[in-house]
Amino acid sequence: LLRQVPLPKTLFIYQSVTKNLIIMLHNIIIILVVMIVFEITPSWRIVCIIPYWFMCILLTSIGITQILSIIGCRYRDFTQIVANLMQVMFFITPVMFSAKMISGRALLIKINPFYYYIEILRGGLLNEPVEVGVFIICGLISVCVFASGYLFFAKYRNRIVYWL
Repeated sequence: LLRQVPLPKTLFIYQSVTKNLIIMLHNIIIILVVMIVFEITPSWRIVCIIPYWFMCILLTSIGITQILSIIGCRYRDFTQIVANLMQVMFFITPVMFSAKMISGRALLIKINPFYYYIEILRGGLLNEPVEVGVFIICGLISVCVFASGYLFFAKYRNRIVYWL
């Protein structure tokens, strides 16, 4: 298909990111149900945080997808490595627990990029203050990943048809 039809190769990137963002929006319904069951009243904080968080997630998703799609085309087994790495990152990211519970391993948490995305969303949902530094680092990570993905994809996109 890529050799026969002159489609922009970024179309497949945006299709994948859009599909996953729609799935994420459907999963937000579960969060709303949990908030209703546990009688958690959303505050103005979550209304202010969600657009910033969503933009950071969008930029990061596009950048990561651009990088991983190129590497995945070149090296077929890379998808299994990414799946295992994501599972490890889930275990070392404070998703089910607060980062304050692990004071001795603060460095491990601070170098984990997923921590910042989770911390922003957790703070908004639980009506807790989020440090300004978390917002800045999350924004910087998003912009850097997006720029890196853009440059990486621009450099190698012409080789995709030969690797498939």
